[in-house]
Amino acid sequence: MATRPTKLVNAGLDGFAVIDEYYRKQGPVPKKQAEITSQKAAEKYGGIVFTDYPKVEITTKGKNRYVRHQF
Repeated sequence: MATRPTKLVNAGLDGFAVIDEYYRKQGPVPKKQAEITSQKAAEKYGGIVFTDYPKVEITTKGKNRYVRHQF
């Protein structure tokens, strides 16, 4: 254990410097890319888009919630 407060401060600074050096070398944060819709993604990658979603009925009885899909 450090005998003087200055040695304790220096030990703490050295420890945090090692942690900062390790975690900051991961590289820059990637730039934001443009977001595309599901329709554009399907066109670009040759996929399909489902647009006919099932209807959902939510009923609440007391504290419980029930979900029923209607096709």
